[in-house]
Amino acid sequence: MQNGLHTPSQSLVLFPPQDNPVSVRRRILEATRLLIRKHGCAGFSIGGVARKSGLSRRTVYNQFEDRDALCRTSRHELLEAFEQDLPREIGREIELRAGLEQFFINALSALASTEHRELRESVLRDGHVAPWLEQLYQSRVVKPLILAVEHFLLTRQIFGDDGQGRPHERAVQCLEMLMATVSGDDKDTVFSPHELAGVFVARLTELHRLEQADGHQQA
Repeated sequence: MQNGLHTPSQSLVLFPPQDNPVSVRRRILEATRLLIRKHGCAGFSIGGVARKSGLSRRTVYNQFEDRDALCRTSRHELLEAFEQDLPREIGREIELRAGLEQFFINALSALASTEHRELRESVLRDGHVAPWLEQLYQSRVVKPLILAVEHFLLTRQIFGDDGQGRPHERAVQCLEMLMATVSGDDKDTVFSPHELAGVFVARLTELHRLEQADGHQQA
């Protein structure tokens, strides 16, 4: 150093590699995720996060305003890990069963992920104390899946295919089947996409038959 100035080779390192803001934030979020998994959104504290991450409370507060901000960021990270894999539409020109099977393949891939299972568990456990969590899950996971199936069934109805009456109601039933398939801690799904498509198409056909029979009786 000459005349009190640093030469380029002597410039100060503001953060050691292990303590740069990105790695500090990552340590905090990883600790938060572990604590929420164990205690829920309402059961962890900033102090607990500080201890788990090996940082001071002040460092945690420098990154996040409060516990709610930590919880929100952590849950959004889980969502973003699988959200892009959720199917948003089913091709209009594809045959009914083939279209549904492809939808189930893509949906199950996303919903069977560790991140989705963890987020869903969090919603089921903490949704009553954190309403925003239920709203997040409904708007970013549930509704897009329902809309994808509903729009597909509407197109089949327009094309004159049988078995697609009440598309919204049927789409909700479809999602219920999906969620039941990925419930529990087992990483493997209960049914394959091929089996799900077969069951759902058979259900559509039977419901349509019953609706037609009911219509004839009323006439």
